[in-house]
Amino acid sequence: MKVSVYGAYGHVADKDIRDKTVVLIDVLRMSSSIVMALENSAIKVIPIQEVEEAVNFSRTLDRNGFVLAGERDSMPLPLFTLGNSPATFTRDIVRNKTVVITTSNGTSALHRVRLAKRVLIGCTLNRTAVAEKALELGDSIALVCAGNNGVFAAEDVYASGSIIDAMFKSSASADIEIELDDLGFVAHELYKASAGNLLEPLSQTKHYKELVEAGFEDDIGFCLQED
Repeated sequence: MKVSVYGAYGHVADKDIRDKTVVLIDVLRMSSSIVMALENSAIKVIPIQEVEEAVNFSRTLDRNGFVLAGERDSMPLPLFTLGNSPATFTRDIVRNKTVVITTSNGTSALHRVRLAKRVLIGCTLNRTAVAEKALELGDSIALVCAGNNGVFAAEDVYASGSIIDAMFKSSASADIEIELDDLGFVAHELYKASAGNLLEPLSQTKHYKELVEAGFEDDIGFCLQED
C-alpha cells in the first residue's frame, strides 16, 4: 500500500488525493480538538473556514444544540464558547452538541482535501486508531499536514511519522506491505529519532514558540500524547 506525506495542504493538487484516503493532520491543535470533541460525545463537528461564516451557520442551528469553537493567530475568538485548546472540549460542554469550529490553518486544510475519496482526522492522540482505519479502507493513503500559515510545520510531519509508525505495527499482523514516499520516510525517521523526547527539538520551532508566547504551552504536551 502506498503512503505519501504532504508537508502543507497548499502542496496538494486534486489529482494527488482524488482516489485516496486522506489523513488530515493539524496536531497543534485542530485535529486534536476534533478528536477530543468526538471522544467526549459531540454529535458531530463542522469545520468552517471563515469566522463570519461560522457565526452565520450557527444561527441556523438550535440555540442549545451547538458549540462555537475557534481561534485566529492562536487566540480564542470573542464570544465563542471555546478556543482551540483540546483539553477544553470536555464532555460537560460538547456532549450531544454540534461543534462548529474555525481555525487559522486546519479548517482551510480540511476544505482543501474535500475531493479525496475519504478524509480522516489524524493526530498523535488517535494515531493507532486512525492508522488502523486507513489501512482497513484499503486505498492508497495521503497524510496531509495542515502546516502553519501555508508552510511546513515540523510538528505535523512528526505526527505523520507517528501515524506511519502505527501503520507499520498494524500492517505486520494484517500482512500489508507499506511503501513510503521520501517525505514519509523522513517523517518516520524523525519520529523514531524523537519519540519520547519531542518537546526539546520542537521547542526550537516557530509554532511551538508562538503557542508558548500566547500562553498555550500546556496544549502542546496534551496534543503530543500518544493514543
